[in-house]
Amino acid sequence: MPDVVEKVKTQRGLFERIVHYIPGYRGYKEKEIRRESDRLVRQQAAASLKKALDLYKRSLSAGADLPESKRLAADRVLSRLDLLKERVAKAEGGYSGLFDAVKVREDRLDQMISVDHDLVSLCSELAGKVEKMAQSGALSATWSQNLVDVEAVIGRVEEALQKRDAVISQP
Repeated sequence: MPDVVEKVKTQRGLFERIVHYIPGYRGYKEKEIRRESDRLVRQQAAASLKKALDLYKRSLSAGADLPESKRLAADRVLSRLDLLKERVAKAEGGYSGLFDAVKVREDRLDQMISVDHDLVSLCSELAGKVEKMAQSGALSATWSQNLVDVEAVIGRVEEALQKRDAVISQP
């Protein structure tokens, strides 16, 4: 079980610990803890992406005199980064209703949390690459290579999101 789930479990109050012994409630509460853990991890990833996006926008506004070829590439990355931030922030939370055809089991929730941990580290890496690019300046010789590096990490984050979607949609 991921560390986040254990951390959430240790923060239960007295009442929650008592009702945990009621038959049937325990399994329900275990799932809820996993869902809440997943949501917290996704929020952390979304916060890293928001930070990266804000920094990226500031670096672009500082380099307003970009040549047309660099401007097109920068705008493409800006669009991908913005879309990525929204996808992570609004990613499906691993909930399945009582009558849903596809049920999300505990093992899948654990897999989702694991993928989300990878997502957090990738989003942190992306924020670091954007920061490096912003520090180099839009008119520097290394800016284009830094932009390529940012795009590569964006691609890896998109792959992690696809992996997460695959975990949720497994029968």
